[in-house]
Amino acid sequence: MNSNLNFMNKRVLLPALVMLAAISVWPDLVRADDTEVFFPPVEVIDNDTVRPNIMFIMDTSGSMGTRDGGSGTPTRLEKVQDALVNLLQGMNQNVNVGLMRLSDDEGGPVLFPISHIEATAKSVLEGGSCAIVNNTVPRPPIFSKAENPADWAHESQSNNQVSPGETFILAGGNESVGGILSGDTKKLSDLTPTGNGDVEYNGGSGGNELNSRSDDDLDFASNGTDVNITFKNIDLPPNAYIVDARITFKQSGYNGQAKSNTQINISAHDVNNSSDPSNESDLPGRFNNDTSAKPGGKIFWGGNGVFPNSDNQDQPIDTPNLASIVQLIVNRGGWSKGNNISFLFDGLQGHFSVWSRNKSEDRGPHLEITYSETPPVLDSFEAGIRFPGVNVPQGVAIESATLTVTPDLSLGSLVTGLAHFTLTGELAPNTNQFSTTIKNVSNRSNTSANVNVNIANLGSLGLGQALNFDVKNIVQEIAAQTDWCGGNPMTFLLEPKSDNLALLKLQTYLSNSALAPTLTVTLKASDPNIETGCQSYLASSQIDSSNDDVEQENNGNIILNSVDMDLGDFPYIGLRFDNLRVLKGATILDARIELTARESDSGNAPIVSVSADTVDNAAPITNSTNEISNRYSNGATTAVNWPLGDWTVEQTYRSPNLKDMVKQVVDQGGWSAGNAMLFFLKKVSGNGRAAYSYDSSAGKAARLVILARGGTGQIEETVRERLISVVEDFQDQGTTPLAEVLT
Repeated sequence: MNSNLNFMNKRVLLPALVMLAAISVWPDLVRADDTEVFFPPVEVIDNDTVRPNIMFIMDTSGSMGTRDGGSGTPTRLEKVQDALVNLLQGMNQNVNVGLMRLSDDEGGPVLFPISHIEATAKSVLEGGSCAIVNNTVPRPPIFSKAENPADWAHESQSNNQVSPGETFILAGGNESVGGILSGDTKKLSDLTPTGNGDVEYNGGSGGNELNSRSDDDLDFASNGTDVNITFKNIDLPPNAYIVDARITFKQSGYNGQAKSNTQINISAHDVNNSSDPSNESDLPGRFNNDTSAKPGGKIFWGGNGVFPNSDNQDQPIDTPNLASIVQLIVNRGGWSKGNNISFLFDGLQGHFSVWSRNKSEDRGPHLEITYSETPPVLDSFEAGIRFPGVNVPQGVAIESATLTVTPDLSLGSLVTGLAHFTLTGELAPNTNQFSTTIKNVSNRSNTSANVNVNIANLGSLGLGQALNFDVKNIVQEIAAQTDWCGGNPMTFLLEPKSDNLALLKLQTYLSNSALAPTLTVTLKASDPNIETGCQSYLASSQIDSSNDDVEQENNGNIILNSVDMDLGDFPYIGLRFDNLRVLKGATILDARIELTARESDSGNAPIVSVSADTVDNAAPITNSTNEISNRYSNGATTAVNWPLGDWTVEQTYRSPNLKDMVKQVVDQGGWSAGNAMLFFLKKVSGNGRAAYSYDSSAGKAARLVILARGGTGQIEETVRERLISVVEDFQDQGTTPLAEVLT
């Protein structure tokens, strides 16, 4: 699930926030015999840091199935699930958490009692608590969505050309019916705006920035900035068949104006012959009369891997295929050859800056359109869809597996007749993303397991209606490979049969993120391979003791209980991370230390070298003189330099990847899951960056996050992991029994 609290609908969060407030402010509303669930007994000693207790309460009643944004958008429950999973994944370990739900048949049951978030779930349940009926919760389905444009592609069966990352996935087609333009086409190139054709309007500042007034760039941003780009004298005949239409920009490279989270909606001014905006009130009016309400009239531009997160001056970047938008305009009754089209860009989030034509015609926007004046020369296609991070353990028994895709039935979609396909998987333990290499789809190895897809008439489907394919046997064959490991990607291949008459035009993350292809897998609960089969896992540890983050002064004095970690001001800093749940011999995919800035600081940025103690279980740090430097001298891994740059207070900063040094430690003979690692942060140059220590804020203390796979032994599920599993498994049903909960 994509998780972002900023997307949360306020009306969805309100019930949960109200219930949490009720418990914390009016504890007498909770029955006396349940109070230990919220306030477990603990012996508090002077100067001890006491973990806060947090009870999450989720409304899972039937109303949570409402889609406030309309058909194809997430439900209220899905939004809350995304938000809570995101919160649990990112929450520091110095807290106690629990979970309740609201449902009409159970009232407000406690599903898990208040417990330390990093405790093992098994130990909590064996403690005899009232958590979870029958002392067990089924493992929730494993879910993956194709979000990166390189995770889908279609391949022409006539010339084996591969098109990855298009707005839609094409599958099927036939030389007589159903297909897409691929024959006698023409191309209009080097169309550029003139005059005031590319205009930026900032609703927040109240005016157009006409580029004749020396504005060199266009800003796609979510701060009220909209962009109009008008292309004139477009030599398209009425009702031409539009195959492809894209605008190419070049990055301006201005500092901080390239955000990878940028999202934009693209539409067009819905008139026969548009023109340059004439005044500051013109552009808002165009957005009120655009193509976005028509099928195919709005194209989403964004998603994983689309916008770079770097200021690469003059780096080209293309929009998605805007053919459906252009098709709407040239199909208007008043369109004539040589008319103009104005494209409209509505920033949804992020910030991305490109050159305008005022900078130079070469650097400004360029439009290229491919079209045909004759009926389509038809082709057929096979498709591939790749799902990342499918965390199915090696060799586990599959209970069920469903591949879900949604055909696009909007204007221009050729979806008719008999749909007859063979659906297989790619038989490989770690499948690659798609590329433009010839036969990059058809040359992949197929599973012997397959699904015969036979649908009498795709044209009878309702708008937004999904197709669900049972791929249990395919997933089983892939996961049974001896070199498969959970967390690897899985790829599925869809090939038309000789009697197929339909062209599937499938939604992608770019066309409609809510209707992008998904894979859902449920494991057989009784299979021991769930715990023992190879799979990826995330292990994190946060400093939870005053003695685990220390500074060593120039004279060798060790400072415990420091209010911050002054990087660059001391020759050594030691960070000891305890209870690291990484198996011996595991493959380390990623490992980083996270520090949170206690102060803002810039200039003379320090560089520290990061290395790890080579022992298999780092002993606690004491205040012995020169202890950190002595342990460093006795054995440290090869170091990685960490340039710390400018810091902003409360921002979190991540080290370079430390996977090689972590791998060296977990390969030690005496290493086992739950051991501790000590990291040395040794001054190289510079000074003046202060990070939170455990003593200044336990919740913002340094954290080590490791992504690992495989290894020897077994790791028990933590409370954090159990709660995430339970939350992801919720279904909306029944009513909200507030009276029963508060009595």
